[in-house]
Amino acid sequence: MAFHRYLVFLILLTGLAAAFDYPDLPAFLGCGIPFVLTNETRHILADIEAGIFDATATGGADLFGYEDLGGPQRWPANVNSHVVIPYCYRSETDRTALRERVTGAIHLWEVALGGVAGPTSGYAVEFVEHYKDLGTANSTPLYCFADGQQWNSNLTHNTLQISLKPADGVLGSATIGYWGAGHYEDAWFHEMYISPDAASDTVAHELGHVMGKLMHQS
Repeated sequence: MAFHRYLVFLILLTGLAAAFDYPDLPAFLGCGIPFVLTNETRHILADIEAGIFDATATGGADLFGYEDLGGPQRWPANVNSHVVIPYCYRSETDRTALRERVTGAIHLWEVALGGVAGPTSGYAVEFVEHYKDLGTANSTPLYCFADGQQWNSNLTHNTLQISLKPADGVLGSATIGYWGAGHYEDAWFHEMYISPDAASDTVAHELGHVMGKLMHQS
């Protein structure tokens, strides 16, 4: 009986590890990411970076996502016609390193668009960081990962994850627009990676990708 319980535990543990087995984005990935970041997509990119990708076994649809999604979409508006893009930092380390530049980048967009979101400025997009007990004396930021690996269950799956990336020459990278229609919605679909060398104007550029406003031409 004890052995049976131990075996069940191992099976559950193996399944849990698989569920959160998601590689970081490779260094070669460009600035704006125009496809959905599923777990399968990440593994394809990791194989490409490692030089073990088999192009004969995988088609473009595997990399660029589900055909019925139709590409990057607009972020949905709430009942008040207000578009809220929630975000979190991957960890406290990432927040400490990037928060000032991210806040500065959001302010750059507010200035460019005529003020904070509302009737006066005429636009309705707002970036909002997730907090626990918001508005109280015990308010603290919520990080994307609850234990360093598992997605924080207190966060909605449409949350933008902001992470510090290695200084590899690419100053920033972000997913373009909204990915999360219907049952395709999952954690980690929306990400922004920022280099320690990036300034607030670079972060503002990446936030433009997240909003779906900036698409690079080839």
